[in-house]
Amino acid sequence: MALVEILSSARREFFNAFQNAATTLVPRTVEALFSKVNSENSPIEQADVVRAQLLLQEHRHEIELQLTKNMQQLLDRSMETTYQNFRPNLSALSISADNLSLLDSSAFESSLRFNEVTQLFRNVAEQELIDLNIRIAVLFGQDDIRERENPFRPYLITRCIFLAVESLRLTQEMFSILAMQLGETLTVDIPGIYQQTNAELEKHGVHAHLSLKINKSAETLYPRSSSVGTPQNIVASQQINNAFPAFNQFDFPAVEDARSLPPSSIGNPSINIDQLFQVLRGREKTAFSGYSPSVAPQDNSSSPAWLANTSDLPELLRKTFGQSRPSQRGRDFDLASQQAQPEAPLPSAEMAQSAIRGLVERFSHLPVPVQINAAPSELDELLIEKDLIRTLGYLHLSMKPDLSILNDRGDVRNLIREQREAFSALARSTEELMIIDVLAMLFESILFDDLLSKELREQLGRLQFLLLQLALSDHTFLSNQHQAARLLLNRIASVLLGTQHLPATQRKIEEEISRVFKTLSRHDCRVPELFERIYNRFDTFISTELRTQDKFIRRTVKSIEEAQIRYLRAEQTSSLLMGGLAKLDVPQHFANFLATEWVRAINIAERTEPSLASHLRALVPDLIWSIQPKNSQDEQSQLSALLPGMLTDLRRGIAMLDWTQFKQNALLNWLHERHRGVLLPAQEFSTAKTLAQIREIFLNFLEQPAVVLSDSIEKNKYHEVEKHLHEVLAELQLNVVFVEASKTQAPLTNEDALPVLMTQEESKSSEIQQRLYSGAPIELAIDNLIKRGCIAWVNPNMSNLILSLNQQAEPVIISDESFSHYSGNGALTFVENAPLIDRAVQAVLKSAEILEKQAG
Repeated sequence: MALVEILSSARREFFNAFQNAATTLVPRTVEALFSKVNSENSPIEQADVVRAQLLLQEHRHEIELQLTKNMQQLLDRSMETTYQNFRPNLSALSISADNLSLLDSSAFESSLRFNEVTQLFRNVAEQELIDLNIRIAVLFGQDDIRERENPFRPYLITRCIFLAVESLRLTQEMFSILAMQLGETLTVDIPGIYQQTNAELEKHGVHAHLSLKINKSAETLYPRSSSVGTPQNIVASQQINNAFPAFNQFDFPAVEDARSLPPSSIGNPSINIDQLFQVLRGREKTAFSGYSPSVAPQDNSSSPAWLANTSDLPELLRKTFGQSRPSQRGRDFDLASQQAQPEAPLPSAEMAQSAIRGLVERFSHLPVPVQINAAPSELDELLIEKDLIRTLGYLHLSMKPDLSILNDRGDVRNLIREQREAFSALARSTEELMIIDVLAMLFESILFDDLLSKELREQLGRLQFLLLQLALSDHTFLSNQHQAARLLLNRIASVLLGTQHLPATQRKIEEEISRVFKTLSRHDCRVPELFERIYNRFDTFISTELRTQDKFIRRTVKSIEEAQIRYLRAEQTSSLLMGGLAKLDVPQHFANFLATEWVRAINIAERTEPSLASHLRALVPDLIWSIQPKNSQDEQSQLSALLPGMLTDLRRGIAMLDWTQFKQNALLNWLHERHRGVLLPAQEFSTAKTLAQIREIFLNFLEQPAVVLSDSIEKNKYHEVEKHLHEVLAELQLNVVFVEASKTQAPLTNEDALPVLMTQEESKSSEIQQRLYSGAPIELAIDNLIKRGCIAWVNPNMSNLILSLNQQAEPVIISDESFSHYSGNGALTFVENAPLIDRAVQAVLKSAEILEKQAG
């Protein structure tokens, strides 16, 4: 079928799915607005929602008509702009849309709400949108996956809604409410719309899988290994690097002919890699049952080429894992020094092709092509290229669904170790040989980690080829603790362990993890930022789920946020007021009253009676003017007229402070004496400012902007915020448990040890900070009981966090300072001594040290 026909069919399916959703969109949005009325806090907001609901009911048919019309025109225009090399000539795809330019979108894209709705659609579409982006690229024969080239991207749906609402010519407030609510209501339909579009393309043979196109001979694939290169070769290489940047990140060293290498380069016979596997598993010198005979433990006469001339295996591995430390032997090992050694003899091209065929037959569900004159398949290209990284991606994407991942003992198979010889036959350098063995060692630890469930081990076991591909193309996977794939796997393992006491939540999390592994099974490392995008989405999901799954935790989070807003509001109000006081001569005790007690009264009034808060603000410059000498009879008369109202507002503000009668009388008596004095005839001319001048000085205070929740609160202000938090919790009658560290600390007897202790504490605190995330499993010794749970929420400003504990309904609030304190004395511990990948790294390093001691 021709490209235009396939695209027209997909367009028809997308439009029909959208139109079906649009027919019920307005009634569903009206219901949503009706439900939202009672959830709004202020009467003004409730009135806006009611008005929006009535407007939507009144213009229901107009909105529905506009949705259909706009989507038709937007689709027409998007078809004409999809990939620059495509200009359809059929009239069916060239309907005039002069009045609706797809590119003239500045008015919409400048709006935060427009972007929010578009991103919301992207989030709910998830994998379906990713697959559709890939299918469109495949359909047009493109190597780059770009959402903006997708004629059915979420941008069109958002713009369709916003244009429909804009046609009603409403106020900005009504426009925002209706556009946002229509978008939120439509989110439930978005996955189905993209699912139907994908299914239509799949029916026509457009699959969600990009294939690398090879247009050059085997000799020109890697010009670095040749001293002579033609211009055609260089252009071909650049095309591959531009299409797949992941290939360009790894600089393959040239591999010399094996026949030119001396026998001494084969390796150090005193070190055997299989001994390291045995120590990793805590085994003696026994065969590893469940593995193929080709990878049974070798005798001590052979060792990997990357161990050649290496007498400090632990240090070499530490360098690889980015944990190097000064060698006790005074030597500095690194990967570059290893590459300087002569390369080990690598298998021939025939052996490499044989290895690829064997791997494909064992693991791929795709048949090996037998047609002689058929177009080159991806397997044919692999046999020509003999590239390990691409072969691993091919194996990962085409892995047999029914492949048994368990051996005869029921353990998850270490596929990398099983196929070590086959992978080594494709390695182009000593460095790649080392990475193969290191990944096999890491999985030897991961697949037998007691903290992982069997189901998770099996899921991780099916990612072995993908992670080996990643390690070969991105060396930061081994050396960087913050690498996205490591963060993702660590987070999955931690969250499953930490949420065991929350069965309902863990079921949702397990479903999300299944989606993560499903996504990873359908893509390899050639997809740009694959792990980064999945990790960010998973991190957002976990944070949201643990923050909202329990009503007590949800209300506690809102209470902390409200306390922070109150603190920021009070600080801002006080700062603006003091800025004005600094420009005037005001008695100190009265200035202190205004900057503290009166600010508190204003903040209380803003939450309970906003109109009164405005009066209390306006009273400040009037009070200050009232106690200053008056320059004329007119000012004295003006003061006499203002005093009754000023005293009324003053008493209303004082009533909010719960003062004793004695304290109130003291302030009022002092003001009475000041007012009596300034109303007496002036003895001499005064330079006091007029009322208008003082009001001008306090203009910023009177027009104070609203504060928003931010992470700008310093940690040392936590206890100030906590005062507001106790007020909020009392107002809501919400019970929580506060865990605070003791303020007393044991004195140091050795002053010389102070810098060392501070350095150790800072290092420990930094390590703890990196592990403070939602879902991290913890144990807390409280009330003579050890309770296990997880971190449910971490304040963005890192000042405090909320813990969810087993068999305890009340959330636990603990400051960052207290968390570090109790972690130091063992009262609060992480269930995991280190994240998943870090545990595996430490196990490999420890095994290497044990092996070295035994050899020594």
